[in-house]
Amino acid sequence: MTKVRIGSNIKIKFKEVFIIGKKIYKYEEYHKEIDNVLYKKCAYHEGIFGEEKWLPCTEEYFYKNTKNKSDGLYPECKECTKVKSIEWSKENYERRKEILSKSQSKPERKDYVNGIKKKQKERGMFTKWRRENKDKVKEYNKLRYHKKHKISNKEWLDCKEYFNYQCAYCGISETEHKKLYNEQLHKEHVIHDGSNDITNCIPACKSCNSSKRNYDMQDWYKQQKFYDINKLDKIILWLKWMKIKSR
Repeated sequence: MTKVRIGSNIKIKFKEVFIIGKKIYKYEEYHKEIDNVLYKKCAYHEGIFGEEKWLPCTEEYFYKNTKNKSDGLYPECKECTKVKSIEWSKENYERRKEILSKSQSKPERKDYVNGIKKKQKERGMFTKWRRENKDKVKEYNKLRYHKKHKISNKEWLDCKEYFNYQCAYCGISETEHKKLYNEQLHKEHVIHDGSNDITNCIPACKSCNSSKRNYDMQDWYKQQKFYDINKLDKIILWLKWMKIKSR
């Protein structure tokens, strides 16, 4: 076996060992054949559950890892991966929230998440969660109250008319939005922590409003598949016009 040291890492040229982070494992200590089937010992099971666990060395029991050249799998079994993931999420709540926020803003991920939420709603899981977490719901509603726009009906109608009764971002019409979500277009805060008046308000569909969250409007919008420079210019012009009128 030949080792080539590169900084703090070691590159292994043969299959006798494999590396997990900075730790080196001997291949034969974690792999063996049972009835002509290759088995692999989970590298974390004993530390988490107090006992060794040997499982068939396949993607059914271990997640795929293209960086592991020995068997192409992660060292821990799927069961341990889930435990580690839960522990990491508890210890790194803000970081997890940031990662989820970025990943869920992607259109394909957003459709997947919305599908799960729909199923959970149908099974009554949201109602159950709200009933069991009344304090959290109360705090959330308090925050949402401070984010409500304080604009007149005429200002809102003028705003929607300017954007042709469409989502200022993706262009879905209010009629289509009503059929799809059974509600009117949302009053979107262009600047998340900005004012609650008409100078910071545009119409947005439920999907765009949810996806944008507290991101910078232009940074978020330019990453979307439906990005349109003409729509962006129209939004900027509207906001400038409203600021001038409010002086």
